[in-house]
Amino acid sequence: MTPIKRSIENIPQCFKYWKKEIYLFVFQGFSGFFLAEIIAFYLIFVFLFFGGSAEQRIIQHNHTNTLMNKEIDSKELFVSIRQLIEQSRQQVAVMVNATMSMLYWKIGKKINDEVLQNNRAEYGKQIVATLWRQLVSEYGHSFSEKNLRRMMQFAETFSDEKIVASLILQLSWSHIKILIPIEDSLKRDFYIEMCRLEKWSVRTFRERTQSMLYERTAISKKPEQTIENDLKLLKNELA
Repeated sequence: MTPIKRSIENIPQCFKYWKKEIYLFVFQGFSGFFLAEIIAFYLIFVFLFFGGSAEQRIIQHNHTNTLMNKEIDSKELFVSIRQLIEQSRQQVAVMVNATMSMLYWKIGKKINDEVLQNNRAEYGKQIVATLWRQLVSEYGHSFSEKNLRRMMQFAETFSDEKIVASLILQLSWSHIKILIPIEDSLKRDFYIEMCRLEKWSVRTFRERTQSMLYERTAISKKPEQTIENDLKLLKNELA
């Protein structure tokens, strides 16, 4: 391949038209004068569109950097705002859960007080059977007979309202429902503190209680007073 033809082949593909014209001039017998004119025109064209001064290239570079910095700032702003939204959602969820749990405790306490005043077990059965139907018809199945009795157990198991107020901010109603059947108060306190410490999900909490975690730990083998002291220490660490 001749030097001229090699030079023509190296012309970028985006200038196919001019490459064709150069071929015509060279290989169809046109003089070198016309070839020189076309090559000169091509070089001027490339300079005008792809050259430019060093100052222009610096300005373009700075402009590109500015756009990239703005994009980075925008991403950081988005992340920080998203964190605020997620935190607010979590806080709202905690407050809604706490409000509902306190409502269930108060309903259970109200029913228990009513039953105790009449001091008749049969009356208690009748009042619950009547009450749950009325509540379900107006507020839905959250107030079924089974759930009403669970609320009564909740109020009976945790009789101190101050303890309940603290508990419902740390555990969901679903967690509390797992605690209610546990009769041993030390065992129940153990699971409460462990759930707070380990931040167990409802599923994990249920698995731990079903696997008798408390019975398998060394703490359950200690005297009652020692267990109480250990639980107080654990609670203070989490405070």
